[in-house]
Amino acid sequence: MNRQGVSWVVGGAVATAALVLICLQFLSPILTLLVIAAGLLVVWAIFKPLEAACVLAFLTAAFPKAGIKVDGFPFPVFLFGLIIAVVLAAAALGWGRRDIVMDLLLMAYLVWVLCRVVAVGLPAGFSAAFQFLAWAAIPVVILVITTHLKRDGTVIRKSLERGFLLACVYALVQFVGGVEETAIPGLSYALGDDITQKNNVIYSSSVADFSKIPSTYQNGNIFGLAATVFFSAALLRIAKRQSSRQDVVVLLGALAAIALSGSRTAILAAVIVTLVVFLRGGSLSRKLGITAVAVGVVMTVITVQPGFVERYSIDNILESGGAGRSEVWSAILSQLTPMEYFFGMAKWRTPAEGVVGMMMQLGIFGMLLLIAVIARLVVRRSGLWVVVLTLGIGAVVDSSYMLFPTWFIPAMLAASAVTGGIRNDPEPSEPELPALIRTR
Repeated sequence: MNRQGVSWVVGGAVATAALVLICLQFLSPILTLLVIAAGLLVVWAIFKPLEAACVLAFLTAAFPKAGIKVDGFPFPVFLFGLIIAVVLAAAALGWGRRDIVMDLLLMAYLVWVLCRVVAVGLPAGFSAAFQFLAWAAIPVVILVITTHLKRDGTVIRKSLERGFLLACVYALVQFVGGVEETAIPGLSYALGDDITQKNNVIYSSSVADFSKIPSTYQNGNIFGLAATVFFSAALLRIAKRQSSRQDVVVLLGALAAIALSGSRTAILAAVIVTLVVFLRGGSLSRKLGITAVAVGVVMTVITVQPGFVERYSIDNILESGGAGRSEVWSAILSQLTPMEYFFGMAKWRTPAEGVVGMMMQLGIFGMLLLIAVIARLVVRRSGLWVVVLTLGIGAVVDSSYMLFPTWFIPAMLAASAVTGGIRNDPEPSEPELPALIRTR
């Protein structure tokens, strides 16, 4: 190492030591570590943007609610980390020529969202406006950026999936050791928050009370829907013979996560997506193998936790949009004026679950703009339709679409070519069923 290199190393060490001492004077040790880690990541991102993007994607999928509670708001640090990851991915992989039609659609949609924020969100307070922007605008912008990347970002997708698999492992730890007993302040939930207020208990009248397994996602419905997104993407690649060994592991982990989540919405979405994927063709032996594995995983979970049998019965799954939703929807729709139907509610109120809640915020006009933007994006990435279908089913009956990180995960899957950019394998000559889901 030359003299200039030694000077840089010594200077960096001195600066780091000074930063540590200053942070320790004013911050707790945990916050000090976070500051130092953020600084090191910034330095790394300058020289290795793609690797830094992969690290942020991994951390987001593994610990999406890690952060600090500030003034009553549990601030998720990886919310912005994932946005930075997208910027780093665009810098590393290149951003292709923009689509004029896409630009016009996106501009129209964002202008409409901004109008709704100014007219309805801000008068209701910062929290309402921020939540609306967080689900309605930021993920759509991320999707536009990531679907226009020049080069294949499979490495980002795999990092995202590995982070999710870590969350699945933690869910199993919770299943064995208890949700509250295994909670990690600042990592599995925001530092200063109260894990006991996360509404993770299912009350089963005929068996016993038991808990949903929210993992690091803190809510069973969000964990279940996020798991279904990973499940659907892996399922499509496996069915199309475009899979790797990691896809098989992701499929198994996602199945366990869906079963443990206690979310009937996730079960419903997974069943419908599986039927659609199977009807589109593909290897019969792989379909049989996937079905057998899915049944085996679900049966294992409900055997260990019998309370899930009642919750996941056909009647309960068909009533996934129930729990009082139909009455609430009927009451809200009867109160909306024709103008509010088309343009959204005139005065902010807590949105209802599902598609009615989305209509309350965006109006039919805004929803049509959103559908147009997403439809335009789907044609740019092979297989992105299966992720959109998964979230669409969830959004019909659930409000998880409004909550971080449900809409951000498919954005990063789009960045990494959810199924695109992977060559098709030739038809195998030997039988596939014994190997279940044979991978390259």
